[in-house]
Amino acid sequence: MGIFRMRSDEHVVRETPFADFLCRHLREPGFFTGFNVVARRWFLGLWVRKDQGLAQDIDDLGANLELADRDLVKMLERTREGVTKDDLKRHVCLTEKKALEFETQQAQEFQEVQDWAQKRSGSNIPVLMG
Repeated sequence: MGIFRMRSDEHVVRETPFADFLCRHLREPGFFTGFNVVARRWFLGLWVRKDQGLAQDIDDLGANLELADRDLVKMLERTREGVTKDDLKRHVCLTEKKALEFETQQAQEFQEVQDWAQKRSGSNIPVLMG
């Protein structure tokens, strides 16, 4: 279970009575049921950033939705008490920010090495390729 990006060639979102029930019962409109075309299995997801296709994988629902039962609903009721959708959004934004900072740092370090190599060689042409 984790945050993943929905892919049109792998995931298909389907409205089901189970997802509608969860949205109403838990007062969370972000629940959805999806079908993984590659694994041939249903899953329960929660939109984190629907506009970007980011979703949280909640649970496996089986090949024929056989795991969408009362026990899963009870488990979701117990686990929903501490984490909110806003918490998940903050986590995704923080992760993206850290990734961007890491890429920027890597680019700056590469540029410093590039500048040093150009200074040593006395050339204006980039010495390192990468």
